[in-house]
Amino acid sequence: IDISVCRLVVPAALLGTLFGVVINRNAKDVYILLLLVCLLLSMTALVLRMTWTQYCEEKKDVYGHGTPISSGRRKNSGTVRSSMHKPTGGDLHAVDKYGGLCLLSLVVA
Repeated sequence: IDISVCRLVVPAALLGTLFGVVINRNAKDVYILLLLVCLLLSMTALVLRMTWTQYCEEKKDVYGHGTPISSGRRKNSGTVRSSMHKPTGGDLHAVDKYGGLCLLSLVVA
Protein backbone atom coordinates (compact mmCIF):
# COMPACT_ATOMS: atom_id res chain seq x y z
CA ILE A 1 0.00 0.00 0.00
CA ASP A 2 1.38 3.36 -1.04
CA ILE A 3 1.04 5.72 1.93
CA SER A 4 1.33 8.88 -0.19
CA VAL A 5 -1.65 7.78 -2.28
CA CYS A 6 -3.64 7.07 0.89
CA ARG A 7 -2.79 10.54 2.20
CA LEU A 8 -4.19 12.00 -0.98
CA VAL A 9 -7.28 9.81 -1.44
CA VAL A 10 -8.63 9.28 2.09
CA PRO A 11 -9.21 12.97 3.00
CA ALA A 12 -10.78 13.61 -0.39
CA ALA A 13 -13.02 10.57 0.04
CA LEU A 14 -14.12 11.68 3.50
CA LEU A 15 -14.82 15.24 2.31
CA GLY A 16 -16.67 13.88 -0.70
CA THR A 17 -18.80 11.70 1.55
CA LEU A 18 -19.56 14.64 3.83
CA PHE A 19 -20.51 16.92 0.93
CA GLY A 20 -22.54 14.12 -0.65
CA VAL A 21 -24.61 13.61 2.47
CA VAL A 22 -25.18 17.35 2.93
CA ILE A 23 -26.08 17.88 -0.72
CA ASN A 24 -28.32 14.81 -0.85
CA ARG A 25 -30.38 15.95 2.14
CA ASN A 26 -30.72 19.59 1.14
CA ALA A 27 -30.82 19.64 -2.67
CA LYS A 28 -33.56 18.74 -5.07
CA ASP A 29 -33.11 15.78 -7.39
CA VAL A 30 -32.80 18.05 -10.42
CA TYR A 31 -29.79 19.86 -8.93
CA ILE A 32 -28.07 16.59 -8.07
CA LEU A 33 -28.68 15.37 -11.61
CA LEU A 34 -27.25 18.59 -13.06
CA LEU A 35 -24.21 18.28 -10.80
CA LEU A 36 -23.61 14.72 -11.99
CA VAL A 37 -24.02 15.70 -15.64
CA CYS A 38 -21.52 18.56 -15.21
CA LEU A 39 -19.12 16.19 -13.49
CA LEU A 40 -19.35 13.61 -16.25
CA LEU A 41 -18.94 16.25 -18.96
CA SER A 42 -15.86 17.70 -17.29
CA MET A 43 -14.33 14.24 -16.85
CA THR A 44 -15.05 13.48 -20.50
CA ALA A 45 -13.35 16.73 -21.53
CA LEU A 46 -10.30 15.91 -19.40
CA VAL A 47 -10.02 12.41 -20.87
CA LEU A 48 -10.39 13.71 -24.42
CA ARG A 49 -7.75 16.38 -23.81
CA MET A 50 -5.31 13.82 -22.41
CA THR A 51 -6.05 11.41 -25.25
CA TRP A 52 -5.39 14.11 -27.85
CA THR A 53 -2.16 15.14 -26.12
CA GLN A 54 -0.88 11.56 -26.02
CA TYR A 55 -1.89 11.01 -29.64
CA CYS A 56 0.04 14.09 -30.75
CA GLU A 57 3.11 13.04 -28.75
CA GLU A 58 3.03 9.53 -30.22
CA LYS A 59 2.56 10.92 -33.70
CA LYS A 60 5.53 13.21 -33.17
CA ASP A 61 7.64 10.28 -31.93
CA VAL A 62 6.70 8.01 -34.82
CA TYR A 63 6.94 10.51 -37.67
CA GLY A 64 9.67 12.72 -36.28
CA HIS A 65 8.28 16.15 -35.37
CA GLY A 66 5.05 15.74 -37.31
CA THR A 67 6.62 14.94 -40.69
CA PRO A 68 4.79 12.06 -42.40
CA ILE A 69 6.86 9.13 -43.64
CA SER A 70 5.57 9.43 -47.20
CA SER A 71 6.90 12.99 -47.62
CA GLY A 72 10.48 11.88 -48.18
CA ARG A 73 13.47 10.88 -46.13
CA ARG A 74 13.51 11.89 -42.52
CA LYS A 75 16.39 13.12 -40.49
CA ASN A 76 17.97 10.14 -38.66
CA SER A 77 16.07 7.72 -40.89
CA GLY A 78 18.53 4.93 -40.07
CA THR A 79 17.59 4.83 -36.41
CA VAL A 80 14.50 3.48 -34.79
CA ARG A 81 12.86 5.90 -32.41
CA SER A 82 11.16 4.54 -29.35
CA SER A 83 8.93 6.27 -26.86
CA MET A 84 9.68 3.63 -24.22
CA HIS A 85 12.51 5.70 -22.73
CA LYS A 86 10.18 8.52 -21.70
CA PRO A 87 8.27 8.29 -18.45
CA THR A 88 4.60 9.06 -19.01
CA GLY A 89 2.37 10.93 -16.63
CA GLY A 90 5.26 12.30 -14.61
CA ASP A 91 4.76 16.02 -15.10
CA LEU A 92 1.47 16.80 -13.42
CA HIS A 93 0.77 20.46 -13.03
CA ALA A 94 -0.78 21.94 -9.91
CA VAL A 95 -4.00 22.64 -11.82
CA ASP A 96 -4.27 18.96 -12.75
CA LYS A 97 -3.71 17.89 -9.15
CA TYR A 98 -6.31 20.25 -7.72
CA GLY A 99 -8.74 19.46 -10.51
CA GLY A 100 -8.32 15.78 -9.81
CA LEU A 101 -8.95 16.33 -6.11
CA CYS A 102 -12.10 18.31 -6.85
CA LEU A 103 -13.37 15.68 -9.26
CA LEU A 104 -12.55 12.92 -6.81
CA SER A 105 -14.46 14.65 -4.04
CA LEU A 106 -17.45 15.10 -6.33
CA VAL A 107 -17.34 11.49 -7.50
CA VAL A 108 -17.25 10.21 -3.95
CA ALA A 109 -20.15 12.48 -3.12
